[in-house]
Amino acid sequence: TRKGFYPDDIAGTFGVPVIGLSAKEDSKSKISLLKNGADDYVTKPFDIEELLARIETILRRIYENQYTSNSLLCCGDLNLDTIGMEATLKNQKLPLTKNEFAILKMLMEHPQQVFTKDMIYEQLWNETLEGTENAINVHISNLRKKIAAIDNSKSYIKTVWGIGFKMDI
Repeated sequence: TRKGFYPDDIAGTFGVPVIGLSAKEDSKSKISLLKNGADDYVTKPFDIEELLARIETILRRIYENQYTSNSLLCCGDLNLDTIGMEATLKNQKLPLTKNEFAILKMLMEHPQQVFTKDMIYEQLWNETLEGTENAINVHISNLRKKIAAIDNSKSYIKTVWGIGFKMDI
């Protein structure tokens, strides 16, 4: 069994950043703590301002990583920033309406899944599709035209005949 506290006991289980605080200044103790999952190491006595700066640095790094991994959807050269609400294709801005953006987001979040027109309609308007499915066809058509204006070599949105739409990856 291991003696003492190891950061991976908490960090590995909960994903909590760990800064080791210790009076031990030898390299072996520092290396051991860092290898066992600590994000940083500070020896006592320490300056509180330095500790706060280290905490801010770790939190900033974690936030930036979460922002990058959770907010940017990519499919080839097509990128969707879900926080900034912007779409780009081949590094050119792709001007989308609110509904076009929502449809593209849905498709890009689950690129392998086929979405029926009913599913898309319910997601956009929070109600079941009644009557015409033409509204979804118009939005998909507009999306395809905007995409083709920048890159007509790939469709990006695939029609699964008789079922619905999915990303063409």
